[in-house]
Amino acid sequence: MVGEIIHIDSLRIKKEAALRQDALDAFPWDEMERVKANLIKPMVKYWPSSRKWLLLELCYRLAYEAFVCGMKEAKWRRRSPRTFKEALDVFAPRHQAHCQQLMEQLTKEFHVFEWLDEWSAESVFMLLAELSKNWFMKGYAQKR
Repeated sequence: MVGEIIHIDSLRIKKEAALRQDALDAFPWDEMERVKANLIKPMVKYWPSSRKWLLLELCYRLAYEAFVCGMKEAKWRRRSPRTFKEALDVFAPRHQAHCQQLMEQLTKEFHVFEWLDEWSAESVFMLLAELSKNWFMKGYAQKR
């Protein structure tokens, strides 16, 4: 319509919500279960259950947010076909910095350094760095 006011913010919010729902539907939960079984569980074997749950929640949240970030980047680039090799090339310093920021935000939100000693916190941070990179690339390579 001529002269109609378009509320860009509400349109952006709707698109963001749709993308997040697409990511939730496409997220490879079985793959994350393997990560949990092979990487996370051995790492937290002797931890109290409350800390295990916190770390699991943190890892799942980070993986999902990185996956969404990868999907956003793929949509922004609008390339086809998107491959895992191409995702590696895309994971440039700008995107690496975004994942680093996401990791820092979530570790602050989960107060990681308050309930872990320095050695364990460093191990967790290395795990999160690897998870964010891998799940960003999986989101980037995701076909929509």
